[in-house]
Amino acid sequence: MKEAQKAEKNEKKLTVNDLKCRRPIPFGDVRKYYLGANIGTIVLLALCFHISVVAIALRTDSCVQLPNAIIAILLLCAVLNMIGHYSRTIAGYALSVVCCLVIISVMQFYNGGVSLASELPEYGDVFKDGAKSTELWILLTKVLAAVHLLLSIVFINSVLTVKEEPPLKGMNVNIQKFKDWLGKKSTELPAGQRAVDYWFVSLALIAWMLMASADTTYTGKYDFWAMGLVIAGCIAVLIKKAVTGGGLITAGFLVQCTMYQWRFGISIPVAASYLGLWISVLYFTWVLLQDRRRFTEQGRQWSLCGSDSFDIRIVFADNVTAEPGWMKKANKLMFVGATALLVLMFPVHEVLSTFTGSYMVYQKDNLPLYFVLPMLVFICVLSRSLKGYIGATIYCFWLVDALRNASPYADNVLFRFDSLEQHGAAGPLMTSRMNTLVNVTIAVAALMTLLCAVVTIIQARRAYHGNKEAVMD
Repeated sequence: MKEAQKAEKNEKKLTVNDLKCRRPIPFGDVRKYYLGANIGTIVLLALCFHISVVAIALRTDSCVQLPNAIIAILLLCAVLNMIGHYSRTIAGYALSVVCCLVIISVMQFYNGGVSLASELPEYGDVFKDGAKSTELWILLTKVLAAVHLLLSIVFINSVLTVKEEPPLKGMNVNIQKFKDWLGKKSTELPAGQRAVDYWFVSLALIAWMLMASADTTYTGKYDFWAMGLVIAGCIAVLIKKAVTGGGLITAGFLVQCTMYQWRFGISIPVAASYLGLWISVLYFTWVLLQDRRRFTEQGRQWSLCGSDSFDIRIVFADNVTAEPGWMKKANKLMFVGATALLVLMFPVHEVLSTFTGSYMVYQKDNLPLYFVLPMLVFICVLSRSLKGYIGATIYCFWLVDALRNASPYADNVLFRFDSLEQHGAAGPLMTSRMNTLVNVTIAVAALMTLLCAVVTIIQARRAYHGNKEAVMD
């Protein structure tokens, strides 16, 4: 019997179609590794991007830390690794293995091992310290690439050997029952009355109380702004305006994070403000995607408010069941713009957080804005809902203001590498390049603000007139 089974296996050969066939998420115990690797691919790309940004920032006429070819190989392999992993095909997993192997090889063997530390006189103390700190991220990149290489091999083996979902056993049965119960409650109840909404409001209030009670010596204007936004957001969630409430609470914690920086040390206010921020970002993303799913399922309906009783909708007539052509182009343009903001703001955030000095103390207060606001704009645009466009308009305008008014100096530039002792001879060149990048980012954010505002106004008018015609009929 065993010999017959082996012979049957040997007769079955993998074809090209089998290699390219999109598979379900790996089954059983391998599933949790796959879901974790989803995040791992993004982290690996971010680490390669960070190392590339630092390498470019440290370039002088007498030293090039990493050539353009090596930077291109790292970034390309990180992107292909993500594409291969998300393709869920045997060929994709094999591509991930190759890309991870290339990243490890380049990091380990190029020029005796990639290292950005340097003692050149062109670099000041700030640049030397920042380069040395990158050694940790280089090591983490190699470890993460090695782990993902092994996981990709496990996924290939899972696809070849496991053909159906194994039965649940032990604790997995209770977990699945709880997930089914929670999913049922989440779909049956309206927004603002689900268990997730109450849990989120409770966690947000607890994080705010921890933050407020830990620093009672001084309360400034922005503390009251943050408190008002958080309380207003909690009230909005409880009155079934989940998207509006999530956006307000996110804005409140983001304002608070600009006051309690990591450079002040890990303390209760810092931990509470960042915890509240990330909880609110996750909730805001979830409710926006739920809104998009409802929009798709209900057949091209635009929702302006959060509850069914207050919705102002436009239901396209039979002759315009498809999305208007101009709207498709506007969606593509906004998606490209949001992606461009993410890419442009990443080096701005990384350089400001890694290479600063005494001339850029005030600018560092805006680091949470430079990291979170582009992400929120991308999420809002991805939702393709009217509420998402309103949020994207507000966050784009906030980003423009944060970039233009972060500097307390007369010339109002964000980067000032002016100290020869701290920044060395590379300072003026870095200042010029980074401020040029900031000006380009401001222009892109301003255009995105204008585009999102125009689309929001047009869609609001269509929603209003569509609702008016429906009432008249």
